[in-house]
Formats: sequence, structure tokens, C-alpha cells
Amino acid sequence: MLYSLRTHHVAPGKMDDFHKLRREALPFFEKHGIRVVGYWKTEIGPSPCVVSLTAFQDWAHYEKAQGSLVADPEFKKLMGRFQGLSLRTETVILRPTDYSPLQ
Repeated sequence: MLYSLRTHHVAPGKMDDFHKLRREALPFFEKHGIRVVGYWKTEIGPSPCVVSLTAFQDWAHYEKAQGSLVADPEFKKLMGRFQGLSLRTETVILRPTDYSPLQ
């Protein structure tokens, strides 16, 4: 398994708009075979953030699913509406350790 952990640093005053668009984006992940593990928002931290965790079987699944997602014309339109809502996004790809309960 691989996990994609993304931290979205949301622009001040834009959290409600960010959440609204994220809700609209959820069906696209399922459509393209991406399993959403969860979304979280910061309660304590230096800036308002939304953190997402998605799961993939392996690198081939990741590349295929991400490729079809970003090529989807409707998803591209939706992503254009995110302009100005996020200051930056950091992405890391994680692989569970052999002792992790979540494999």
C-alpha cells in the first residue's frame, strides 16, 4: 500500500469555500479509483490547514489513478475554482512500516 498525505495551507478567510469545493471533489476520487482515508483540519497550528490521506495499492495504481483524475475535464474545471483558496500544498507519499497496524 501507498498513502498520499497532502497538507493544504488554506488562505485566510477561505476555509468555508475550501471545504465546499473539497466536498464537490469527493466523487471524482471514487470515479478514478482513489480511496479517501480521511480529511482533517488543524485545531492548533501556525496556519489553517486541511490534511488529506488517500490510499493506493501500489505505484502502478497511484500513477494510473492520478493520471486519469488530472486528465478528467470536469475535475480540471473544479480545480480551477480552487485558485486563491490554498496558499500552498505539500504532498508526501508514505509506505507503511512492517509494524504499522495500517497496511
